[in-house]
Amino acid sequence: MEGIYRDVNNGVYKAGFASSQQEYDAAYEALFARLDEASARLADRRYLVGDTITEADIRFFTTLVRFDPVYHGHFKCNRNKLAEDPVLWAYARDLYQTPGFGDTVDFDHIKRHYYQVHTGINPTGIVPLGPDLSGWTTPHHREQLGGRPFGDGTPPGPVPPGERVPRPTRSDGGRSPGGRTGRSPKRAHRAAGGGASVPAASGVRARRTHPAAIRASAASSGSSHQPVRSTSPKSVTP
Repeated sequence: MEGIYRDVNNGVYKAGFASSQQEYDAAYEALFARLDEASARLADRRYLVGDTITEADIRFFTTLVRFDPVYHGHFKCNRNKLAEDPVLWAYARDLYQTPGFGDTVDFDHIKRHYYQVHTGINPTGIVPLGPDLSGWTTPHHREQLGGRPFGDGTPPGPVPPGERVPRPTRSDGGRSPGGRTGRSPKRAHRAAGGGASVPAASGVRARRTHPAAIRASAASSGSSHQPVRSTSPKSVTP
């Protein structure tokens, strides 16, 4: 998980906010080397560690789900798209279609957050209409590898009506019906269990799922706009 954090979660930020060609080149090479390694690892196993979803998968997902809509173009992480890696693309779709993952993702907010907030990278504030996001709901066939998504735990229940995020179905980047427009969730959402508030950040909305998943998702999708220099997994902020 340390390598995923350093080279992927934080690596896209190192590339996107690089102040020199040398910094960018180093981050770019490390990012795609790690993605290639993860792709090889996941070719014959459903999840990163063991046969159930762990924190490692949750942290990895938060970067993968933003990769094509944001990081590929906005942060110049453009050797290839996620959708062009058959293994990682299927792995990401498997997680997206698992309760607690895709039903918390608002692609419209993800794109508006990055393209409108990072004025140093995108001074015009123009938000691209693409890419086509409808592929996230297509069959992934990863269930053939076995595994139990939640192990002996309990899957999250249905999303409350007021927290539902429409699934992407069009090539306009999720504006309608693929995502909300005119609303950017900036306030904290109430998390499950102890009632603590979790900041809404970059399009991942807190919902009632088991607390470990909420904590990991919130931590690894924070609203920081600069690469994190620490290598501690606890400070992931893609």
